[in-house]
Amino acid sequence: MRRIRVFSLVAAGAILAAQLAVAVPIANAAPQTINNPGLTYDGSDDPVLNDNPNTTATFGGIGINSGVGTVGPTATASDSNVNQTYTWRLNSLADQMCSQATLTSLRIQANVAADTEGDPDLSAIFLYRIDGSDVYALGDYTINSGTDYSTATGGFTPPDGDGLYGVVRGSAVEFGGSLAGALDATWDLSSFSPTDTFGIMIQQDSQDGSVNLQTTISTIDLEYDDANCVVDAAATKTLLNPSSVHPGGTATYEVTLTNSGTEPFSFNGQGGSGIFDLPAEGLTYQSVTSTDVPDIECQDLGTVQDVFGNDPQLSMPYHNHLQSKMVICGSPASPMLNPGESRSFQITFAVSPGATRITNMFTYILDSDNDFSAFGPILGSMTIDGPDMVDLLLSGEIANLVNNISVSDYTFPTSSQPTSLASSGSQLVGYGGMAGLGFGAIGFAVLRRRRNFSVR
Repeated sequence: MRRIRVFSLVAAGAILAAQLAVAVPIANAAPQTINNPGLTYDGSDDPVLNDNPNTTATFGGIGINSGVGTVGPTATASDSNVNQTYTWRLNSLADQMCSQATLTSLRIQANVAADTEGDPDLSAIFLYRIDGSDVYALGDYTINSGTDYSTATGGFTPPDGDGLYGVVRGSAVEFGGSLAGALDATWDLSSFSPTDTFGIMIQQDSQDGSVNLQTTISTIDLEYDDANCVVDAAATKTLLNPSSVHPGGTATYEVTLTNSGTEPFSFNGQGGSGIFDLPAEGLTYQSVTSTDVPDIECQDLGTVQDVFGNDPQLSMPYHNHLQSKMVICGSPASPMLNPGESRSFQITFAVSPGATRITNMFTYILDSDNDFSAFGPILGSMTIDGPDMVDLLLSGEIANLVNNISVSDYTFPTSSQPTSLASSGSQLVGYGGMAGLGFGAIGFAVLRRRRNFSVR
């Protein structure tokens, strides 16, 4: 039998994270912060830092003589007798958050220093949107430290009368009276989208005697809300041959995984996801096929007892089914499932001649699925003398609580002959799957040591 190598150590770590999340349920989606979304110098942006000091960059209708050279993405350095502008593009926000996120604000904190302060020299920070037009400055902001440039410049406004928006400090009274100190402002981005592109510009005016004017950005904090972002994997498991299944024969199940949320996720093994099957002791894995996922593979890991040994903490979720098998499935290509998309595979088991009942539970692990938090109270109250997870699923006690677990249950008639009785299946799914059910990084270590199971 081939050993599956599609699961990475990242997946093992994600499973451990999901296991811990059982004890501390995942909170509902809430405001999030990206510390330093990243800056990139891009000479195609306008305004730009231009190598030719005789040319002019325009910003909000005001011409500013450009300085010399390109500096790093967090600092500027200006000698005397120049008026420089430096601009950077924020790295793509759409690549740093879920697709349905809404922007809240962006805060920039910087420090200004100079060996000598000339008058009326200044340093200022502006946030602008790169949209192909000549309107750049974002004017909805709060000054945390420094002076409002639009107010300080008075009548010195561009043709549209909107003022020169940004936070400034400088040696002139209207700019605060001192170059040295903090520049700190928060821009409201609630009317913009993660698909918009933003830039930061620093203006440094040292042409009136300031020497070694230095402005350094210390932090950039981007806040957004992911309340509309839904990561939701739904699973169903169906016995395909109820009319012919019998002791000594075979049972074939179809597993369908559906993306019921708003965000794409990988089929398995990447981004903290995995596929586990828990067939009853009367079932022995034989084969798996799929037209949707042609490279899918499965591996029989042995019984729950084999996998977890005598560790009661790991086996607690299955303490009444220690002789049930564990099968792990995966796809080396790990295709992505986009919202609304489904993929299925068919898995066949040999039915033991003495089987009277075949129960098969399927779990899909996705550590970012908030449904997983529903398992916390269940596992926390579980005792060795009470029902385990399989019992609770079969009884329907936790039906409709989660949707990434699906169980198919079939009891043979007393004659033990082939029959046309149908299987009963309940679609239950919980985020966290086996990870939340006790299959953590320790479990992976046990697999590797006891079953020669490899991960990469």
